[in-house]
Amino acid sequence: MGRRFAGENMMLSDAKPGVDVTVIKVVSGEALCARLSELGIYEGAKVRVVKNDFGPLVLESHGARLALGRGQAAKIEVDA
Repeated sequence: MGRRFAGENMMLSDAKPGVDVTVIKVVSGEALCARLSELGIYEGAKVRVVKNDFGPLVLESHGARLALGRGQAAKIEVDA
């Protein structure tokens, strides 16, 4: 994968640890969108990637940390 520059969209699963991203859209069904929204991950939300090496991603959203599976993270488009 090539270099990414600020303002380029990517999937959350590709974001590097320590990076703050903004959720652009969730490419999924209604059930997952509702669950993510309850966790504070919705269009326009600011999220910090805490861990993204193996296993689930650890995110910080609205002052809380949460783990999100890679398959779910791959359905969330973000802007770095």
